[in-house]
Amino acid sequence: MNTFYGNTLLIYNEMKWYFGRVLFLYITIPLMIAWIITGLVFNLHEGVITSIPVPAYIHIVLFSMVAFKMYFPIAIGMGSTRIHFLKAFYVTGLGVVAFTILFLNFCQYIMIIVYNQLFGWSSILHPAIFFRPEYQFLPYLWIDIMFGLFIFGLSFLLFCAWYRLGSVRMLFLITVLTIICLFLYYGGVLETWFQWVRSLGLDAVIGFTILGSLGLFALFSTYPMMRDASLNPKPR
Repeated sequence: MNTFYGNTLLIYNEMKWYFGRVLFLYITIPLMIAWIITGLVFNLHEGVITSIPVPAYIHIVLFSMVAFKMYFPIAIGMGSTRIHFLKAFYVTGLGVVAFTILFLNFCQYIMIIVYNQLFGWSSILHPAIFFRPEYQFLPYLWIDIMFGLFIFGLSFLLFCAWYRLGSVRMLFLITVLTIICLFLYYGGVLETWFQWVRSLGLDAVIGFTILGSLGLFALFSTYPMMRDASLNPKPR
């Protein structure tokens, strides 16, 4: 067994239990059933937005941080190289995001069918709902996958920055970025940028595809940061 396959299997086995059992069996599916029972018992009025995706998004963010920190020293201790582990982490992480979002959207699809049958209306919390109010499974699935890639790539980039810089420098960096954003916002620069983006009139699918591409860029930009990383994060 080569080290790439071994690393992939190491992460996959843990994540299979974490996502398959903990996230969906213990959280998402009970939430879905709870929303259906709530609708029946309290006769929810039209306009109430049913929400089950938030735990899945939180788990994607946690995976980007916890899985790397947990398995990186184990894999290196078992003889893997840092480069092989990083490649295995990228592949497994992207698979986890795709599988999680796919299963989540199936659950939401079932909820929409049940709500339409029982109450004659349905409204779900979804990134696409703000841009495409009319539900369509495939565009909604694609937009959700792109959103998942964005939060996965961005959260792992921030984690890697903290890993290499330490807590103090990371906090200082966040402070500097916050101050820059403050000046840009009150200087009207951000508003100008937002107006320019709105003027492009991009379709939601295209807009979220760009967002997902930025997430992938953030994810793979961690490669030069972490290919020579130490086994433990920089203290303070």
